[in-house]
Amino acid sequence: MEKLRLSHGVQRIDRAMTFLTVRLRSVPMTDSIARPVEEARKNLLEGDRTWHQAQAERLAATAEIAYHDHQLNESLRAVAQAIADLTNRDPNNPCYAALQPNVQAEAGDKEPPPSFMSTLIGAIERHESLSSLSGHAPILRSHLMALDRAVAHRDQLYQPEARAHATQAAALERAIRVYNLAYPQLQLLLPAHADLVESLFMPLGSDDFIPSDMIAGATPVTAVPHASHAKGSGGGCG
Repeated sequence: MEKLRLSHGVQRIDRAMTFLTVRLRSVPMTDSIARPVEEARKNLLEGDRTWHQAQAERLAATAEIAYHDHQLNESLRAVAQAIADLTNRDPNNPCYAALQPNVQAEAGDKEPPPSFMSTLIGAIERHESLSSLSGHAPILRSHLMALDRAVAHRDQLYQPEARAHATQAAALERAIRVYNLAYPQLQLLLPAHADLVESLFMPLGSDDFIPSDMIAGATPVTAVPHASHAKGSGGGCG
């Protein structure tokens, strides 16, 4: 029997635990071992599914941010080109001065200075010299608001994802521990059937190993006599 490790990954661990629980159905007196294995496997799959769902939610939100970021960048390029056409790219043109913040943060002022985007949109909306660009202001504002909403939404997803990952990690550790503990427990329960105990555990190096009793209609393992009555088991306890 090869012990499970974290490096085996959830899919292989699930296969190994499924294999073990299916094999144990045909072996008497092993329900107390099979039930914890199956419970740990189900908890692992649920924890893994929940974590991957939370991860997908966060990744989707990040993609939404990238989309709105791109839309805003394209709108900024359109404004830059419109200003360049309006000013003939002359840095001394008064239009460029209108784009500069006119509110200076004083020493000790708790209010942050205006952002570039708010200054740009405000300048386009207020300055007569930029009136030809007025159609760009609502587009910029719309993309900026959408981007801000997307970022705020994604920020709310980090903690649920972290909690789901922690739950999955705990379930994974428990699944491995329960599975590995089943081997010495079965050795203790079936001391005269070492070969049978070994056959209850899937060879972890093989993806294609499918035992006959996992095939529908296969004949189950012959009932195992109690250890105290098994041939060659020696004297009973006490």
